[in-house]
Amino acid sequence: MRRNASERMSGVRARIARAVLLGSVVVAVSAPIPVVAGAAGCPNEPSRQGLSARLPDCRAYEQLTPVDKAGAEDMFGNTGGIGGATSDVGYPSNDGSAFLIDTTASFGAGGVSGENSYLFSRGTGGWAPTSLAVPELGVQSLAPEVYDPSGFSEVGISDRIGSLADASSEEKANVIGPPGGPYTIIYSAPPSEQAEMVGASADLGHVVLESEDHLLAPGDTGQGEGTRALYEWTSGRLRLVNVNTDGSLTSLCGATLGQNQGFAGGSHNAVSSDGTKIFFTAPEPRASGVGCWDGALSNPPQLYMRSDGTTTVALSAPEPGVHDPNGLQPAVYVGASADGSKVFFMTQTELTADDTTHDPELYEYNTQAPSKPLTRVSRGVSGTADGDVAFVPAISSDGSTVYFTAQGRLAPGAPPVSEERVNLYRYDTNAETTTYITTVSRRDYPSTAPVKWYPEAFQDEVGLAVNADWYSTANGRFLVFATEEAVTGFDNTAASGANCENFNGGSGGSGRCYEVYRYDSTAKTITCVSCDPSGAAPISNARFARSALRADNPAGAPPRPVSEDGSYVFFDSADALVPQSGNGAIHVYEWHDGVTSLIGAAGAPSDSFFLGASEDGSNVFIGTHAQLVPQDTDTSGDLYDARIDGGFGQEAASSCSGSGCRSAVGAQPSFAVPASLTFNGLGNFAPPPVGPTKAKSRPLSRAQRLAKALRACRAHPKAHKRKTCEARANRRYGATSTARTTMKRGS
Repeated sequence: MRRNASERMSGVRARIARAVLLGSVVVAVSAPIPVVAGAAGCPNEPSRQGLSARLPDCRAYEQLTPVDKAGAEDMFGNTGGIGGATSDVGYPSNDGSAFLIDTTASFGAGGVSGENSYLFSRGTGGWAPTSLAVPELGVQSLAPEVYDPSGFSEVGISDRIGSLADASSEEKANVIGPPGGPYTIIYSAPPSEQAEMVGASADLGHVVLESEDHLLAPGDTGQGEGTRALYEWTSGRLRLVNVNTDGSLTSLCGATLGQNQGFAGGSHNAVSSDGTKIFFTAPEPRASGVGCWDGALSNPPQLYMRSDGTTTVALSAPEPGVHDPNGLQPAVYVGASADGSKVFFMTQTELTADDTTHDPELYEYNTQAPSKPLTRVSRGVSGTADGDVAFVPAISSDGSTVYFTAQGRLAPGAPPVSEERVNLYRYDTNAETTTYITTVSRRDYPSTAPVKWYPEAFQDEVGLAVNADWYSTANGRFLVFATEEAVTGFDNTAASGANCENFNGGSGGSGRCYEVYRYDSTAKTITCVSCDPSGAAPISNARFARSALRADNPAGAPPRPVSEDGSYVFFDSADALVPQSGNGAIHVYEWHDGVTSLIGAAGAPSDSFFLGASEDGSNVFIGTHAQLVPQDTDTSGDLYDARIDGGFGQEAASSCSGSGCRSAVGAQPSFAVPASLTFNGLGNFAPPPVGPTKAKSRPLSRAQRLAKALRACRAHPKAHKRKTCEARANRRYGATSTARTTMKRGS
């Protein structure tokens, strides 16, 4: 039940009077805020008709997806998981002029069952899609694996190619190139001899692959059977990564990029932006055999850097003169700056003289400080404190800032905490200072190990989970995070009947909902951007990372919820934070300099999802079934951009509709094969038939769609990817146990 008006206003007045100082952080509590119903005198007034007229900041809706979808799969049509996660995920370019999406929907030529990938690009007359698929090669499913984040000028995709009629011709290819081609095959082999792209430099001139096939480059033949080797593709050739400077293997038990091993975000920035530095873990943490980790102290995984393809440095080795009587413990990569100059990892090994305990500690390795590269980040202001670190949720891309949580009292104002709660800190790597921010719940981050950390080191998230609601701006000034703790004094006790499960999948017994906060490290303030200004009890969690499947892409990251200047924050909530919100569906909201506005459609009957924003906050991408522009007349899911000064004059229809999508799709891809590899190219596959366009077929039933989707899932060589893919298919199509059993038997 929601509280009555007098109770709400009483609560608001009490909170406004209760702005408090916690340590060195001022907690800001939002007062009742005006509702912005648009902006008069905008330069794009012709485009701000209908629902766009209600948007703030002179925004106007722009529809990216085609108006006529020709019977395509319904995007955002079936959601599930924690907090209503969406299966259709995407990544905007930094400037908001392009959007790369991975979806089961098929728009025009190039569509297949299973996964589809499109790049939507903005032109003067509208948005147009380019398919990343190569249907002429018999593609079964594909997904973008690595990409140029600035504007998607280059993409790397995993493609299953060959003839459906001849299983012996099937191959799995890793290809790179501009969206739509021409592509270059960097490795192709039958499904039993897989290699997959796990990281790349910004321009994709350096691409890292993991493979169990030990015949791809000199030096890899001595590695244990069934373990993964790491390879770097550059200048058209493959070379082994997991070797010492002298060329010998770092471990007979293989290696993995960063702490990849199926972790969401585990290889984020594990390849420097210029490709000169590659960070890897050896031995391979989950492998078994000669030289492998036994789960205790025998050959524990350690962190290494391969530099310029010639030199290897052991980053997690103790400083000279430091000896841990317990021996080496596992080291876990948690992230790096984009340029690879600063690397962060966790371990229980005593690596520096100021570490005298065996609790998990956070370390920084500065690759530009060869005389003293290693620093214990979690040493606190005393320089000798016991950190007892829980997780590392955000690292600024410039490496100046790392945010982490810990049990230790590492800075003034930090209170003692129990096992259920941890203190949130900010560490400035340049000034080498630690600041206490607030106290949060251990349940606020996915799958953190509860007490004993190192036995679970490679089974739990300890840093940069891409489906978690934590994000730092590039310079580290702002942190946006979600917590169930009432850090500003707002009473976030769930309303009666509300279901506010924690990010680990359970209620946790707290009875509280998650709210989204913005921390400003310069002003030292925490502001609740999602707290209801009326004081009403929340009915849902506020979130911005609603895609539980973003982990499919190792280059992926949480969607950007905050502009780089901190003035905009975007999030989802089912709470009615403005009068227009209405019905309890999930809505997309904007917080701008203290003012909350609705970005999604008012009163829409189904959920809308925040998918990302441009660096300056001028573009907000959402997925919705609402009809936000006049030309959108169907009830299928669509992708929209709520763009400042946006629109196309008189709201012209998308340049792609129906069969016209075929002309908007990029040119037929061609392949350039590097001299170091051999592949039977395009000429070995029959060209597509020439003739009239085939009439639209009868829509498939849900059972048929499930069968196709599960067949496509078999293309994934990794068990964890197959499992994720199958889970997504079952959520989307409502599979029964009988159907799943049938597919497993190959029926």
